[in-house]
Amino acid sequence: IAEKAAPSENTGARVFILPQTESTRKHVNSKEETQNNIADGSKVSFVTRLRKRKFSWIPVVSFATRMRKRLFSWASAVSLPTFLRKRRFFWTSAVSLAVMIIVITGLYQKASTSKNNPPKPTALALKTTASSPGKPDGHLTSRNVQIKVAKTTPDQQIKAPSPQKTEISKPNVFEQAKTALHNKNFNRAIELFEQAIAQNPTNASTIKMYYSKALRGQADIVFVKNPDTAKILLSKAVEADPQNAEAYFDLGRLYTKSKDYPKAIKAYQKAANLSHRPSDAFYNLGFIYASTKDFANAEKMFLHVVDLKPPYLDKVLFNLAVVQQKQGKEQQCIENLEKAMINNPKNQRAQQYLNQLKNYKGVS
Repeated sequence: IAEKAAPSENTGARVFILPQTESTRKHVNSKEETQNNIADGSKVSFVTRLRKRKFSWIPVVSFATRMRKRLFSWASAVSLPTFLRKRRFFWTSAVSLAVMIIVITGLYQKASTSKNNPPKPTALALKTTASSPGKPDGHLTSRNVQIKVAKTTPDQQIKAPSPQKTEISKPNVFEQAKTALHNKNFNRAIELFEQAIAQNPTNASTIKMYYSKALRGQADIVFVKNPDTAKILLSKAVEADPQNAEAYFDLGRLYTKSKDYPKAIKAYQKAANLSHRPSDAFYNLGFIYASTKDFANAEKMFLHVVDLKPPYLDKVLFNLAVVQQKQGKEQQCIENLEKAMINNPKNQRAQQYLNQLKNYKGVS
């Protein structure tokens, strides 16, 4: 509502007053009411009375009033979709943070579990190989088998896994000994097997079987250079394990080489009874009997070998013919020499001996 101008139109410039807004009028009216209420003590408001007091409630009330106004203004300004988007953003952030915390906690627990439980060492498998049979040397020679000495260099030897500090994962002496045997470290294996036998006398039979193999392996290494040491080792091997046929066979070779024929015969008989290379064992027994002029037993041994049909059958037939000729069995001698030539036409010794008997029949 505009105010009226001055009565005289000629008394200077006219002054116009802008119309008051609704909020301005309310503010002026409230201010007038406040002044009227102050004049009338019974109508003083609660806020006015608080202001008169010394207690500082004024900042609290004013802050609450401002926050209330801002809340209503924000609620009126923000639409419902905007509110929902903000709420969805809040919950999405909260869920993502929770998932990240769970994943980090799980990884930490897994790392601590693997650190406290280290993997256990695996036991090494044990493998043994049998020596390959050789070939006989011909006329009344023993069935000697060339044994290749295993030469191991420090780079080729595989060290046994170092024992763990904890008692649970620490391998016992017996497992260490088997590992040393597998790596062809025979001296170390012998020492460890002896310790294992002393610690476990109740399980000595199983340990002695491996102990005997270690002794025989070490004997193979020193077989050529130090036969006396090889004899001692092989004697211990058959004493520890009477079923070690390979050790008996090697003992027979050593005794034959030193011309200790009685011990050689016993050793070869043990090997043959244990079905270890029987054709070789019988062949060497035939050679020993023929060397001691026991041609009858030599003939029996060579006949056993013929029945077994080894790859060197022509040489067996040749030796059989020789011991038969020594006993005066000339016809059987000639027949066996002919069989030897059929089996191996390149056997020149058998051919020469056969021609000699046919040309000079009756001459020894």
